[in-house]
Amino acid sequence: MYKAISFILLTILTAHIAQAQDTLYFDEDWQETTKDKHAYYRPLPLKKEGELLLLRDYYKGGQLQMQGYIRTDNPEIHVGDTYWYDEKGFDSSLSQYKNESSVKELNYYYPDGSLWQTISYAANGKKEKITTYLQNKVIATGYISPSEELSGNFNYAQPLSYYEYTPSDEGVMIEKTFAVPTGPVTKSKEQRFYFITVFWENGNKASEIKVVYKPYGGTSEVNKKTWSKEGKLISERKYDSETSSTSYIEEEYYTKNHIATQIREITPYKNGERNGVSTVYNNNGDTVYRSIFKQDDLQEVNIYQNNIPVQKNLYKDNKPYDGTFIDEMGGVTKEFKLQKGIKIDTETLKEKDSAKILAEGLYQNGQPWEGTFFNEADLYEILQYRNGIQEGIQRVYRNLYFEELKEEYEMKNGVREGYGKTYDADSLIGESLYKNGQIISGTIQEDNLKLTYVDGQVKTRSTFHSRDENRILSVEEFENNTLQSITYFDFTIKEQPKASYTGYFKNQKPFNGFFKLDTLIDDISLVDYYENGVLIYKYSFDFIEQLENYEHYLYTVKTTFKEGKPLSGPLYKSVGRERLLQIDYTDGKVNHFDVNLFGMHFFARISFQLDHEILSISGANSPVSIKAYPTKQGIVADLYKEGQIFRKGQDDIQVKEGSPNSITFYYIKDTQIKTFATSIVPFMDEDIDHSDLIMKLYPMFPINTTTDMRILLNNLLDRFETEDLEYTFESGIGGNFPFKMEDILTTVEFDKNGIISYGIRPSIQPNGNILVEGIGNGQVKKKIVFKSITELLKDNKAVFRKFEHNLLNNFE
Repeated sequence: MYKAISFILLTILTAHIAQAQDTLYFDEDWQETTKDKHAYYRPLPLKKEGELLLLRDYYKGGQLQMQGYIRTDNPEIHVGDTYWYDEKGFDSSLSQYKNESSVKELNYYYPDGSLWQTISYAANGKKEKITTYLQNKVIATGYISPSEELSGNFNYAQPLSYYEYTPSDEGVMIEKTFAVPTGPVTKSKEQRFYFITVFWENGNKASEIKVVYKPYGGTSEVNKKTWSKEGKLISERKYDSETSSTSYIEEEYYTKNHIATQIREITPYKNGERNGVSTVYNNNGDTVYRSIFKQDDLQEVNIYQNNIPVQKNLYKDNKPYDGTFIDEMGGVTKEFKLQKGIKIDTETLKEKDSAKILAEGLYQNGQPWEGTFFNEADLYEILQYRNGIQEGIQRVYRNLYFEELKEEYEMKNGVREGYGKTYDADSLIGESLYKNGQIISGTIQEDNLKLTYVDGQVKTRSTFHSRDENRILSVEEFENNTLQSITYFDFTIKEQPKASYTGYFKNQKPFNGFFKLDTLIDDISLVDYYENGVLIYKYSFDFIEQLENYEHYLYTVKTTFKEGKPLSGPLYKSVGRERLLQIDYTDGKVNHFDVNLFGMHFFARISFQLDHEILSISGANSPVSIKAYPTKQGIVADLYKEGQIFRKGQDDIQVKEGSPNSITFYYIKDTQIKTFATSIVPFMDEDIDHSDLIMKLYPMFPINTTTDMRILLNNLLDRFETEDLEYTFESGIGGNFPFKMEDILTTVEFDKNGIISYGIRPSIQPNGNILVEGIGNGQVKKKIVFKSITELLKDNKAVFRKFEHNLLNNFE
């Protein structure tokens, strides 16, 4: 409030500066007044520093209320830091502004006029050095680098990471800065660090925290020390070397100009958890609360007045259990009593400032019994009870200030009976009548629905936007509680632009008009058009193009149906939450489909297009693509990279074992070890991303089971309609591998010279044993012998897997 008021008052200031008046007086509302009626005052003239003025306001009793710099040519512009204080001189709040003036050092003062802080600024208006004084001596100097890295010593707290907006920022995006380590500033064994120190009024340290920069960014507190006013070390915490016996003390302080005057709160910790007696003091040093913790579990709170305990509250599982408790919630407080976890006696809800009673009721057997009670549900309710049953007027509010009434209704004997009223911004928007808990007539609001009833039956049901309750999305009409029609207002069909679209039902089924029956993805719906109960069209759009149009979609694509089957246009199908298929039809046949894949921070699209016996497979933002075509033996595919052919397709992927740039698979079939060799080009090419989804599809070619391209397209579509996406990519869609993935025992890779670069090679020996060799760069690194295939496969190949693991971890 003070910040807003100060801006308003600054426009008055310049007129008085030129006059001889030596003081301005203001009332409680910061309106200019006379000396005998003032609550605040401002001495004149203001201290001038270049083109800046140091503005200082005071409470009536003489205590400094704020200090900060403004521009002489525009008093609405604050420069540097502005500080606010309460009536006892304790720090209240702080705002930080850029200093783009010619005065690059700003001085701030203690109430007695002695120098407190000197802040130096860089050319960009941001801080680069903060020097703190106490009793005219430097007690802390902190530095901020151009990259926002801190070093040195900062009193009380490190600088804020952002600067407030001022009128000088008009037309400029508000800038927020964050500390980003770029290089060493202060070093200790090559580690960058800074300190945050709180001082007592006598100049002794109250607490000191050491903060270091981590090697890969960010900061971490590594050490904290706490001292008494007399300079005695109370506690030390080393964050990076805690043991099971670690104990330390945390303190918070009352400060004036960031100098500690009293302890606000002191809490003991053990093993990182609150443990023992925690004490809260007022700014006079008197005890207010003493809380007992055990392993971070609150056990007991003792409340004090004039340093004398007056109330003991017990807790169980960190929740109030026995005693008198006060909950502070926004602008209200709730006072209630518990006895062994059960509410008893009177519960009172009051306004904080005025102490006005908003609700007061008596509990019996732990339940509301007589009076009014506060209930926090989705909104905020004041409920009335008589003899333990809801009776009388019940009210629902939108906020905890109970200023904006949302609903008011009557209850008798615990059920709705009588009138009901709903409000918007305190304006009546709906009335209803209930009997024996059932609505008879009128309009009621349920979340984002508004329902109108006549003779006890629903007549209309209107749906509104979840974030804008005045924006209608649809209206449904009922007759004898049966849905007759629905009218939509939240979309437009490009070929039939209208303000709304209506669909009519017959026997509770779509009959004529427009209906939202299917979902494209998430809450994006498709629109169906029916004539005489028959689906004629289905409207959709490219959801990628309209990501920003989620408030009102424009439907640009039409799919035509004949006898319930798609004739032309796209059809959509969701598979789980991670996949959406768009299947395009021409003359009732599929000629193209897209696979849209979604992840947490991921989207990919794979397109399959059949055109004159050529199937093109491409990916959005992928540099590689596939073109498949039929041959006498089957279907082969060429691989393209950035539009140029990269590898010509071949009729058979099998090559002679040991061929250059090949891989040999060893797999189990009929309890025998068998081999299959294939080329690993282009998978050795470093310029190709082997995780690219198109590259994952390329190994399915050549396909020797069919030469019909439409059969291939439909087979691919069937695969992507299955739930297991991993299986779709890795199952060998073309059937060109004589094994399944789970049958693979091991592999051996050959380099361009036909030498084994890496692999595990099993071989059958003359005596029937199986020799397994781990090979790298043509040399055997490790070997193991199994007496039989049964021994090798025993316990799910446990011994073999151990051999494989040891080889991988000790390859050299």
